[in-house]
Amino acid sequence: MRRTGLMRVAAICAVLLVVGGLAAIPAAAQGDPAQGDDPDVYAFGPAPFLGSTGQLVLDAPIVDLAGTPSGLGYWQVAADGGVFAYGDAAFHGSAGQLDLASPIVAITPTPDGSGYWLFAADGGVFAYGNAAFHGSAAQLDLAAPVVDGVATPTGGGYWLAAADGGTFALGDAEFLGSAANLPLAAPVVAIGSTPDGDGYWLAAADGGTFSYGGADFLGSAADLDLAAPIVDLAVGSDGRGYRLAAADGGVFSLGQAPFLGSLAGDTLQEDVTAIASQDGLGYWMATTGVSAQLPVGRPDLAAKQSPDFPIHQGPVAFLTEVRISALQGFDRIVFEFEEAIPDWQVRYVEPPIFEDPTGDVLAVDGDAFLAITMLPASAFDLSQIPLRETYTGPDRIRGPASSLIEELVKTGDFEAVMSWVAGLEGRVPFGVATLSGPPRLIVDLVG
Repeated sequence: MRRTGLMRVAAICAVLLVVGGLAAIPAAAQGDPAQGDDPDVYAFGPAPFLGSTGQLVLDAPIVDLAGTPSGLGYWQVAADGGVFAYGDAAFHGSAGQLDLASPIVAITPTPDGSGYWLFAADGGVFAYGNAAFHGSAAQLDLAAPVVDGVATPTGGGYWLAAADGGTFALGDAEFLGSAANLPLAAPVVAIGSTPDGDGYWLAAADGGTFSYGGADFLGSAADLDLAAPIVDLAVGSDGRGYRLAAADGGVFSLGQAPFLGSLAGDTLQEDVTAIASQDGLGYWMATTGVSAQLPVGRPDLAAKQSPDFPIHQGPVAFLTEVRISALQGFDRIVFEFEEAIPDWQVRYVEPPIFEDPTGDVLAVDGDAFLAITMLPASAFDLSQIPLRETYTGPDRIRGPASSLIEELVKTGDFEAVMSWVAGLEGRVPFGVATLSGPPRLIVDLVG
C-alpha cells in the first residue's frame, strides 16, 4: 500500500505504551538522514544499523526486510528481485536477472539464516542457499495478489498471504484458516508466524489483525485514526507480541512487544515498506529507497556521448541484462554488462529505424525515438567455441504501464557495435550515467 503524500500519526506514543502493556522509553533511530547517512534502514532499541541501499542507485523499490537469526544482520529485497545483504547476512543469490512475471513482495530466511525465499505477487516462490523449494501458488488462479510470506520454524514449508485474506500453506506449513471469506474493510498486507509454527497472524492495511491456530489475538490498530496505512507486521521472538508498521513510519506495539520508537515524526522522503524484529527487543524499519533518487546526469534534449566515442579500443563489454523501471518522476533504462562498460552515444533520431547490419526497416512503437549505441559491446562472446550468448533476454521490451517508454527494441549487434532504440510517447529530457558493481549504463527519461 502506498500513500499519496507525507502523512503522520500524531500523539500516538502514549496509546502504544498502554496497548503494549509495557512502559518503555523510545530509543532514537540509528541511521539519521539529518546526519547525512541517507539510509533506507532504521534501527531501534538494541538492533544495530549495519548498512543499507541508501547510497545505491536502485532499479526498483525496496519492498521487504528480514533479519538473521543472530540479530546481527539483515537482508533487503527489491521489487525486481535484487537482494542486498548486511552484517552477518550472507548473499545467496537473487532474482534480479530473471524475467519476472510479477514483482517480488517479500523475503523470509531459513531457520539458520543460510538461505532465504523470495515471494512474488503472482504466488511464485524462489529459493536460495539452503532454502528448499516446497511449491508455489503461481499455478493458481488467484483472486488477489500475494502480499507476504513466512517460513515455518523447521524451514520445511511456508505460508503465503494474499491481499483478500487468502492463505496458502505449502510444504510442512499447516493451513489454519484465512480471512478470504470475511468482509474486510481493507486489504491484508502481511503475515507472521508463532515461534513454534502452530499459528499465524494476518495484518490488514487499516490496522486490523486476525489470529489463527495457536496464535493469540493481542490487539490491533483498527480502532485508531491512522494517518497512513499499515504496511507490515513483525512478530516478537517470543511470540507474545507483535508490531505493526505504517507507511509514514508509525509503529504500533501490541501484546508484550515494547515500543522503542518510530519514524512518524520524521520528514521521510519515501514510504516505509517493512518492519523486522531483531533477536531480542529491537527492530528495524525499511523504506522504499527510491523516491528520494534523482535522475542521473543533467537531463535535457541534447545528444550525449562518452568522451572516447566512437574510437574506444578497450575490451568488449558483454551485455547480460536490460531493464526498464518506472520511478517517481522519471523512467530508467539499464544496460548491465559482465565486466567492462562500453563507450556510448544517446540521441534522438527520426524514423524510419533501420536494423544493423541488414538495413531492414524495424517497426518501433512510439512518437519519438531515442537511439542508444554502445561500442565495443555485444550479447555474444565470439572468442569461445561454441559461441557464448551472454544476453538471453528479449529483443523487444515493453515499458511498464505508467512509463513514458512504449517499447525498447534491439536494432543491432554487429562487429562489436550494439544499438537499441526506445520508442517514447514524445521527446522528453534524458540523462546518462555509468555505474560499476555491476557495470551498468543508465538512461533516465524525465517526463
